[in-house]
Amino acid sequence: MPILCIWPERMHPVSAQILDLYLHRRLPEAEFLRAFSLPNSDYIPLSQCIVAMLNTLGLM
Repeated sequence: MPILCIWPERMHPVSAQILDLYLHRRLPEAEFLRAFSLPNSDYIPLSQCIVAMLNTLGLM
């Protein structure tokens, strides 16, 4: 079953930087989950979805 993440129309620049660090494996999962949503708590479900999607695909 595919995992679909709902993305904001525009992402906060700090969250975008945190996501980039995580995707390039420069930030551990726990730190990503904590830091990604700091600028906007609405990003908590998105951060959990991103982690689930990448783990399901075996990419992280």
